[in-house]
Amino acid sequence: MIKNFWILFLFISCAERIDYFGNDVDLGKDRIYLSKVREDENVKDKYLLIFIEQRGKHSKRTIKNRAKTLKRYIELIKKYNGYSKSKILKKRSRGVIEPRYYVTVKFD
Repeated sequence: MIKNFWILFLFISCAERIDYFGNDVDLGKDRIYLSKVREDENVKDKYLLIFIEQRGKHSKRTIKNRAKTLKRYIELIKKYNGYSKSKILKKRSRGVIEPRYYVTVKFD
């Protein structure tokens, strides 16, 4: 029984990361990937995007990569849902062991 647990743990830890849309993720290149999208119950076309972020210290380069990836995901959501405009309302990072990056976006 314990042997089976370790084999299962090995397979789970070696699994490829997949984002919200089913795309493969390279955290070395992208820094973040989209894991959840939550629609605001009170405001139409307002979403909370929850990203999983790579651990480690941020540098100017990694912050630039994060912004580039965020922009790419927002453009993908706009194209997927038929929106023409977007406005980022709030951004915040939380967590050390499992860092998350939260972005609130309003689409038009």
